[in-house]
Amino acid sequence: MVYASAGKHVFVVNGDSGTLTVIDPRTDSAMATVQVGGKLESAVDGGDGKLYVNGAERQQIVRVDTRTNQVDARWSIPNCSKPHGLAIDTASGRLFASCVNSTLVVVSTDTGAIVATLPIGRGSDAAAFDSKRKLVFSSNGQYGTLSIIQGKDAQTFVSLGGVVTAPTARTMSVDPDTGRNYLVAAELDAAAAAAGSDRAGHKSIVPESLKLLFLDPRPGF
Repeated sequence: MVYASAGKHVFVVNGDSGTLTVIDPRTDSAMATVQVGGKLESAVDGGDGKLYVNGAERQQIVRVDTRTNQVDARWSIPNCSKPHGLAIDTASGRLFASCVNSTLVVVSTDTGAIVATLPIGRGSDAAAFDSKRKLVFSSNGQYGTLSIIQGKDAQTFVSLGGVVTAPTARTMSVDPDTGRNYLVAAELDAAAAAAGSDRAGHKSIVPESLKLLFLDPRPGF
């Protein structure tokens, strides 16, 4: 779910149906449905009347005009398998799409051109951007790492490696003031996995094992 500041509407990503539901928070009502197509993942607001959505199934980023509620661009990112996380630097016009094939692509919000391709950990789920320190993050819950990338300028991005977090640490948020990174994780139930009682495509977790992790930027950033 994303709040689009230009039109003051809320966009709900309906991943499986490949649509966006547009809600007017002033009337608490759905006012439109945007047909995007293919399975969708994350979305971000550009702050300028544009919304960007990860088209996970079709390996593309889709741009939506939030004033007309219409798709106005589709950009292929062929080296990005199932893009999951999406973050944006509105100042430089750069999108950061994290992909499950251990890759993060930097894409221009103007043209859709791929500016850079960088390595990240496996199993990325979320991406975030620290605008004050110019750091890009990918939470890789499958293997329990956090990949960190530094933006030198709008054309230059450098991998700073990864930090060990915990398996299942996927959901992520960054405090824009302090740069503190928050991750949510829980312990996997090894007994359930061994017994084959996990739900299809999902791992069972140990009850009451949910925890909040936080990582602060190192001095100098």
